[in-house]
Amino acid sequence: NAKLSPMVNNVLQSPRAPGSTVKPVNVLAGLESGVIRATTSISDPGFAWIGTYQMRDWAVGGHGIVDPVKAIQQSCDTFMYTLGMWLGNWYNNKTPNGTTIAKWQQTDFVKGMNTLYTWEQKFGLGAATGIDLPEEVQGRFYVDDSIHRRIVPYDLDKAVSEVQTRGSYNNSGLLYDLASAAIGQMQQFTPMELAQYVMTIANGGKRLQPHVLKAIYKPGETPGLAQPVQEVKPIVQDQIKMQAGHLKVVQQGMYAVCNLPGGTAYGSFHNAPYHAAGKTGTAEYPEDGAMKNISEFIAYAPADHPQVAIVVRVPGGGESGETAVPIGRQLLDVYFQERHQFFPREQWKDGETAEHS
Repeated sequence: NAKLSPMVNNVLQSPRAPGSTVKPVNVLAGLESGVIRATTSISDPGFAWIGTYQMRDWAVGGHGIVDPVKAIQQSCDTFMYTLGMWLGNWYNNKTPNGTTIAKWQQTDFVKGMNTLYTWEQKFGLGAATGIDLPEEVQGRFYVDDSIHRRIVPYDLDKAVSEVQTRGSYNNSGLLYDLASAAIGQMQQFTPMELAQYVMTIANGGKRLQPHVLKAIYKPGETPGLAQPVQEVKPIVQDQIKMQAGHLKVVQQGMYAVCNLPGGTAYGSFHNAPYHAAGKTGTAEYPEDGAMKNISEFIAYAPADHPQVAIVVRVPGGGESGETAVPIGRQLLDVYFQERHQFFPREQWKDGETAEHS
């Protein structure tokens, strides 16, 4: 990851690890694949064993009994580690029915990675959004190269094709890559991709192409006083097929993030005059020989009838609750204050900036 630069449009051109912001769609992948149900629960002691490796949850001591909604609300890593491995047909910390690790790595492991990454891509992650701005960079999926001890790009299209044609895909990923991918540490996405993703959740699975241009007018004509030569109409890129009840579970979890005690954004949003739905994320990245945190937050509001979706990413910003979430609260406050909604009149802001934003 390059350092931030004024010569780079970081919204479009800086893919970085999304961290836990991908947990909602990965929970959806588990629900749609049938490896979990809305009522599935696990007991989280604060870690999960993947082979002989202990993967720890961010919460010391764990989260207790966790179901899909609580996994999103409290951002439970252990639930997601378990879900990721289940997608790879890895139960009770072992391969299925005596399958060797080497064979599992080329078959069930790949199928699990494909499921996670395909569902993320359905929502616009790891794919160019098509926004009407130049030089958009596409996000990336990764897998470990355990032989050369490095991380390498994961060719999702090739992996899916080879599994379909011959039942396997050659790779040298590490055993716990599935668990890492489930918590957003094996991917890199741009803020614009994350914005399209959270907007698609808010829209009930309708993925819209983002755009900046609203209309084109003749030279000298004033917007609002003249008819435009051309107006940009919404373009629906996909209507994702899924069970409505499954998406509802995800939306309930994101609502709980902001509005219920224990939610990772509750501290900043519990007293908001509107109800937001969101997901926090804190991802690690190397810089100057040390590991630093990316503070991230995605949200939409109001939760029941969404008008706006936001993404906040602060490289080096520490924990999401310390930086990205408070910024997100301020952004949404200003949005509704400019539109004279939810806030008392004395807190309204000049709506002219909103009309021309």
